[in-house]
Amino acid sequence: MSPEILRKYHHASPFVPFFLRTDDRRTFHVPSEDYFSVSPTGRVAIVFLQTGGHATLDTATISEIVPERVEQPSADA
Repeated sequence: MSPEILRKYHHASPFVPFFLRTDDRRTFHVPSEDYFSVSPTGRVAIVFLQTGGHATLDTATISEIVPERVEQPSADA
């Protein structure tokens, strides 16, 4: 995935949580801007896990970005 697309999602205003999917079918949740970073060269992305660890990904292995579905309030509410 291009670093420009990753940065677009990372710095979206307002931020929309998203999932990253890799070529080997792993999925990583990015719940807020604080949980994600792209290196200055654009070759590496880091996802900070809610369990306290992190995953270091080669951006070339990221195959898909899926925005998290956010429930909209109903018109009746």
